[in-house]
Amino acid sequence: MQKNAIKMDNLSKIIDRLKRTITDQYLKVTDDVLFTRAHSEYLSEIIEERIQIRKQESNDKIPATKKQIEFLKKLKIEVPFDITKKEASEIIESKMEENKH
Repeated sequence: MQKNAIKMDNLSKIIDRLKRTITDQYLKVTDDVLFTRAHSEYLSEIIEERIQIRKQESNDKIPATKKQIEFLKKLKIEVPFDITKKEASEIIESKMEENKH
């Protein structure tokens, strides 16, 4: 039930935003049309969020690049054979931050 309340709240916010952006004084838009458009935008946002989550999840599994591994070795960091691109990046960023201080 709470999920529906959140969904309706999100739809209401989108409808309000759409009402504010309609500048043509002669255009008469019914609440039904606005609701349909808002619902469509809401679904598009959900789909985009899911796409981004899936991209992030797949990026978490990409092996580290050769350059990342070489750089980590140059920093005298032991590199696991299955290190991911994300893990290597986080280690490099951490070491760079340490060197700043």
